[in-house]
Amino acid sequence: MRIALVSMPWRRPNNAAIGLGLLKAHALKQGAERCDVIYANDWWFRFVKNRLPESSPLARASYNEMARVISELAGVMHAGEWMFNRDLFPEALPSIEEFREIFTRAADTNPFFSHIDDFMIAAEGVSAFLTECELALDWSQYDAIGFSAVFYQLGPSLALAHRIRRRGYRGELLFGGPLCEGDVGKKLLELFPEIDLVFDGEADTSFARYVNARTKGEGGELPGVWARSPDGIQRAPHEPLATMDDLPRPDYSDFFAELDRYGPVRRSELAFPIEGSRGCWWGARHHCIFCGLNGADMSYRAKTPARIHSELTDLIARYGITHFAFTDNIVSPKVMRPLFDIFKQEPLNVTFHAEIKANLNRRQVQQYRDAGFIYLQPGIESLSSNVLSIMNKGITALDNIACLKYCREAGITAFWNLLHAFPGESEQDYQLTLRLLPALVHLNPPEVVTAMRLTRFSPSFDRSEELGFRNKRPARFFHYVFPFDEMHLKDLVNSFEYDFEDGFDRKAYVKQIEEFAARWRDERQTGHLVYDPCGGKGGGSALVDSRYTRRVDVHELTALENLIILVTDRPVSCDAVQTECARVLSASEAEVALALDRLEHLLFIVREGKTYLSLAMSDDKFIPWQAIAAIEQINRVPFHEPDELAFA
Repeated sequence: MRIALVSMPWRRPNNAAIGLGLLKAHALKQGAERCDVIYANDWWFRFVKNRLPESSPLARASYNEMARVISELAGVMHAGEWMFNRDLFPEALPSIEEFREIFTRAADTNPFFSHIDDFMIAAEGVSAFLTECELALDWSQYDAIGFSAVFYQLGPSLALAHRIRRRGYRGELLFGGPLCEGDVGKKLLELFPEIDLVFDGEADTSFARYVNARTKGEGGELPGVWARSPDGIQRAPHEPLATMDDLPRPDYSDFFAELDRYGPVRRSELAFPIEGSRGCWWGARHHCIFCGLNGADMSYRAKTPARIHSELTDLIARYGITHFAFTDNIVSPKVMRPLFDIFKQEPLNVTFHAEIKANLNRRQVQQYRDAGFIYLQPGIESLSSNVLSIMNKGITALDNIACLKYCREAGITAFWNLLHAFPGESEQDYQLTLRLLPALVHLNPPEVVTAMRLTRFSPSFDRSEELGFRNKRPARFFHYVFPFDEMHLKDLVNSFEYDFEDGFDRKAYVKQIEEFAARWRDERQTGHLVYDPCGGKGGGSALVDSRYTRRVDVHELTALENLIILVTDRPVSCDAVQTECARVLSASEAEVALALDRLEHLLFIVREGKTYLSLAMSDDKFIPWQAIAAIEQINRVPFHEPDELAFA
């Protein structure tokens, strides 16, 4: 049996498709004669780069930067799917001129909005690109062609699959990935007759059985696969993988062959995927209400630390990889602690990116940095404990801020988002956020400020009425992406809008937060707040403050202020501060309260309720912005959002 597995746009070119690499390994293990992974997403970005006029800044930018900018715009309103779906439905979807007007109104707050002309040039070339894809290979040589549907890949995959079938392809066309999970797979078979099978959820077991059966010339029912039958479109029960160490090692030979042939991305620019676990250890106990990443299977399963280290060692030796991105929803401390011990014994001298739960102390954050994690993505989402409680995050706002502080101290770039528009949030939550933001500008700013959107498989989707989300409906922009009515869209798309009544208008607050975050991103390397135990004129302690919101320079601390700064290095209750100040300095409650107010007024500490946190970074641990920038320049790795596994 000969198989092609196709990765269409909008996967970025700086990482391999781990899901397709896994499926290739499964296919070869099951006796497939040949299995090729086709990186058509790389073809696409080379195609776009060559079409841009010389006057375009993106034409002069690096290939990786160009791909990043175009991909970011593709995510606005699923515009990347619209441009490819126009090839499927040329008369039913908005023209380029019509969509440009719609898109301009939606994207004008996007940091890459200035490149909209380049994005529309890309849109104009889709038909020519798909023709190139048709002619690039003899597709008839394959018995089956599989397409992954991750993030914004569904439209491009459907467009090429339709083209291949229209040219007379007689083999099986397969689809799989997060955008095909659950009943969406059934709807895809209903709406797109060119598709033969849709793999639901993790496809390790189902795809292996498929290849084994077809290699032997057998048909029949396959677990976890949507298929047409005389009784309609049906699916046998899904069988998720139980033991992660049973997985084969992904086969990335096609990715590196493509890289060596065209070489637009250097190995030092790769954010190479490494899988430590599936599911979510936190979500298995307390599912965050907005998260739909794991489909119907939240169960947490992890590889052993020894297996992870072995895979890393193999990839480094074989391909010269210097930076890895964990695909885990959030890495587990139970896995990482022993892995860190292995790293100490057998250093790898590479760097990492991972998503983490933000409830880490300074020592734990430093352990990540010592192990080479220069990028972390804490699941912060809000600066209000009330909203975090609504989300079911199991953490407080001050825990989140402490994590950002510890990352900043350690020289770790922390990526995080600010979400809003939750039933149950209040005006006070927005006011609290606006009060906190000016004090935090020496830390990493949020990447995105955005309203929460209901996603399929999340609690907010499955229990929308119970949680206060009313009038659930497909996001309005999908009417520009697919020419289907509401009935079909609700079973096809994965992003939904909603209403709720809370009695206040949040638009003005959101605008202020968005504007502040935008300036913060511009100013992100211009200030700090550092505790210096000997920085005062008389040799006493001081805070050195160069945040762009303050410009205080050096603030000499009194003995009481100094003690408070030390005591509140982590989130501490007011009672605990009072007790410690009375014990050490015999300070009265009134004196402590006055000092706390003064430090809060100067934005040296922040308070939520009756809990305080010092924002000052430790002088003996603080790593300057310039050093962090140097580390990032050496690695030359752009921000990578760990991917969901295509087809697996």
